[in-house]
Amino acid sequence: DKTSNPHGDSLQRMDSLKSAEGREHVLSPLSFQAKLRQSDLDHCVDFPKYLIHSKLSSLSIQLTRPQLELGHRLALAVAPNTEVRPLFPEYRPLESISGNAKQWWRYAVRCIGRLNRHRSWIEFFIAFQKRKTYLELYKRDAHAEGAQWLTKLKAPEREELEKIEGDRSISIAGLMHWRTIADAQVEKEREKHKIAVLKQKLESGSLNTPSKPKPMGRSSLSTSLFGSAPRKDSSDEFYECLDDENDAP
Repeated sequence: DKTSNPHGDSLQRMDSLKSAEGREHVLSPLSFQAKLRQSDLDHCVDFPKYLIHSKLSSLSIQLTRPQLELGHRLALAVAPNTEVRPLFPEYRPLESISGNAKQWWRYAVRCIGRLNRHRSWIEFFIAFQKRKTYLELYKRDAHAEGAQWLTKLKAPEREELEKIEGDRSISIAGLMHWRTIADAQVEKEREKHKIAVLKQKLESGSLNTPSKPKPMGRSSLSTSLFGSAPRKDSSDEFYECLDDENDAP
């Protein structure tokens, strides 16, 4: 019987590591079992010709130092952040506490109101105005080319849109929620527009003699395009704003 030399085994392992440095793989199976089952038939329809069952019980990983450091950085990047973050940073003043005590006390009061779900009516009304303005401006900015009833934004209106998007009191989640509402409104208006156009085509085809179309005013044009369904009052939209957590700044 041959006795095993521990020094010889370590040298063999070092040689195997050096030989694996030029390879592209980092995983090496240490214990592997496979079973192959082959059918005797030449043509197999309901079952496979070859069937392999494998079992990998142990595996070795060989990494270089740069790869190990990269894996460590990736693990730190995906690790949960346990650092203390400011409460409601969208309300936090950018100035220091010294000389700006009034803003910081206001920040504390707003944070307590958010935690206790108590806010002033002024905040709700301001949020309602920002939401209504942003919905109209965003619809015209994002869907003016595909919707004939929407006009493109002018320079002052685009500045107002960018001002609302840059408002720190409105969270990113709130802006995305408002955009979702605006996209849904445009899709609903597009469906009504298609129905109105189809209805006009059917009515014009049923007439025997073509007649010169009469000029339509702005109110009649909107009625023909979107129907005579009652529109939501501003008070209804205001109370919907109260129910939405993302609308209030």
